[in-house]
Amino acid sequence: MENTSSNVQRIVITSSCASVVTPGLSEPRVYTEEDWNTISVQEVKEKGHEASQHDKYRASKTLAEKGELVSRDISRARVKRNVSCLGLC
Repeated sequence: MENTSSNVQRIVITSSCASVVTPGLSEPRVYTEEDWNTISVQEVKEKGHEASQHDKYRASKTLAEKGELVSRDISRARVKRNVSCLGLC
């Protein structure tokens, strides 16, 4: 298979509000790129397979999106690409 990664110019990630919304908060608020759902990630770390399905899903979305942002920052110096993250909340 031919390596075409150098031809990729833009990556679009369909985000989930699960990666930023903190379970249990009832106050309306505006979220920014500084907000992450750390509660669900911690629940899964502590409880493992005993964590709720909701926490597992939210933790997976949080870690995947944070991982892509780190990857983007690392590869930005090597490869010109644009990463867009669309929130679908």
